[in-house]
Amino acid sequence: MNYLYYEYKSSTVCTVKEDKKLYYKSLSTQNYLNEKCLLNGSTLKGRQEAFVYQMKVKKYGSVTTNG
Repeated sequence: MNYLYYEYKSSTVCTVKEDKKLYYKSLSTQNYLNEKCLLNGSTLKGRQEAFVYQMKVKKYGSVTTNG
């Protein structure tokens, strides 16, 4: 996945990989990312906290998921 965005009109998350778009029903991009994290044995919050701890920074970084 190169990037994703939320389409409010249809309540879907659109993931874009090169020239291919896939749509997923979700309440928000945060819910979508949390669902992906849960499928891989973690949570979005847990991954964000791990990033802050490991990188010794005070802000969240990007979250890598399989998808």
